[in-house]
Amino acid sequence: MLSLLLSALALQPTDCPSPDVNLPPALMPWEHNVAVPGTALARGQVNDAPTSRPLTLEIMEAGTYAIALAIGAWIEVARDGQRVRSAAHGHGPPCSTIRKIVDFRLEPGAYTVTLSRTDQPSTRLFVLRR
Repeated sequence: MLSLLLSALALQPTDCPSPDVNLPPALMPWEHNVAVPGTALARGQVNDAPTSRPLTLEIMEAGTYAIALAIGAWIEVARDGQRVRSAAHGHGPPCSTIRKIVDFRLEPGAYTVTLSRTDQPSTRLFVLRR
């Protein structure tokens, strides 16, 4: 339990009195949405995603989609068993609790999202269209 608390504290920006207050418009749901638990990811909604099992993501319109996480973890996206290569990756904005953002170019269809290389049981996750 202490290690989870220390990990959470390590993710908080220490020089920001109110993290997530000044997020860019595209990332605003990160601060305002209530995390919805489950294994199916909803685009535009903040999800409380388990890291122990695959998640599903349904894409209706082709485009570049970003997956934002509150923790440092490996994000793998696959369709029909084939891995989708990331298009870009980076960190969240300064003074935010977003730890990682990875972009993927996706076509309409169902995808599997797997999170790994973390000891955290779940994470806040947000999928947005760029």
